[in-house]
Amino acid sequence: MDQSAVFAAIAEYVRLPNLSQSTGPSPLAFANPDNTRRVLADAGFDDVAIEGIEQPQYWGKDADDAAGFLFGFGPLRHWLREAHADPLAEERARQAAADTFRAYQGDSGVRLIGRYRLVTAVHP
Repeated sequence: MDQSAVFAAIAEYVRLPNLSQSTGPSPLAFANPDNTRRVLADAGFDDVAIEGIEQPQYWGKDADDAAGFLFGFGPLRHWLREAHADPLAEERARQAAADTFRAYQGDSGVRLIGRYRLVTAVHP
């Protein structure tokens, strides 16, 4: 499983940004491959190639530890502040994340599949 299920569980309680649509200055500015290509082309790069990569990720020793890690993550803290999440909604979202992580907890902790983009380009 990838982390999208965890973010979907959180979004039941607090408003999160659309992770695929951000193009402005933010941690998500390059989530959209078309925006990444445009920015690099505008900066003079050629032969822009974007390759999807999946790798296992370690999130914590157990579900509660993984939820604590996620809720301490800078971008999520920022999104919660922007959404003006009340403390009760944030606690419910944290519990929903822990409940979702529980399904992926094993003897070696909580592990998910991380999806990344390897971006290469040539600057003439």
